Formats: sequence, structure tokens, C-alpha cells
Amino acid sequence: MPETHLIPIIFEAALGQRPEVHLFGTGYDPPDGTCIWDYVLVPDIADAHVLPLAHIERVAGRRYSMRNGAGYSNREVAEMVRQVTRRLVKVVPVARRPGDPPRLIASANRIRQDLGWQPAFPQLHTIIETVSSWQLKYSGGYPA
Repeated sequence: MPETHLIPIIFEAALGQRPEVHLFGTGYDPPDGTCIWDYVLVPDIADAHVLPLAHIERVAGRRYSMRNGAGYSNREVAEMVRQVTRRLVKVVPVARRPGDPPRLIASANRIRQDLGWQPAFPQLHTIIETVSSWQLKYSGGYPA
């Protein structure tokens, strides 16, 4: 199945596995004209899933948003991958996709207040460095 998530796609371009990255839409209101989205790493999501188990009676039935609460533009993400990997990432602006919101940022206030959860990797640089380490180690897949 083809990758659809921006950060892995940018890494594929940085690793030479695809020729370029398409940025869908450049006429949005955010400062550089590209969408601003909220990124959370898988380890943070995993922690946020395990944490309520210790408090199940108190939080049973509650719904939580496990988000960073800060957004980064698509161009910022591509530039950060370029800086961290020191590899060329060819970025090509293309038409907007129907339904893409200009900003997609959520609040994690409820899980923060109820359980004290915060993402361990909140800053874009740390997110990209962490993904970079994983991508460089496993870009060819997992060992058999």
C-alpha cells in the first residue's frame, strides 16, 4: 500500500526512494501558504493508550485527544527533514486536495489534566530526529 503520511513521504525522498515530495496546496492562510498540522510520534500515542489503564475506574468511558497542541507547516516539516538528514528533498507544490483543512491542531488538555500526559517528543526537531534514526535503521524493512 502506498505511503500517505507526510513525514514518511519526505523521508522516502530524502533517502532517494522517491524523486520528490508533493505539497498539496500552497495558497492557505498560514504564513508559508501550506497546511499546518499537529504531529505526534507513535511512542507518545502508545504511552497515552497505556496510561489510562492505571486509572481505569476514574477515566472509563472518557475520550482523549493525544495531540501535540502545536502545528507545523508542511514546508517546515520538509525543511526540518532536509536539515536533520542533510539530504536534498525536492518539494513540488501541486493543487490542493479536496477536504484538506488549512490547520489541523487539537488540544490534549483533557488527558493532560486527567492523567498528566504530555508528548515526550513535542518539538519538530526532536520528532524529525527520532523519525530519522528509525528511518535510517529500518529503511530497508525489518530483519527477518
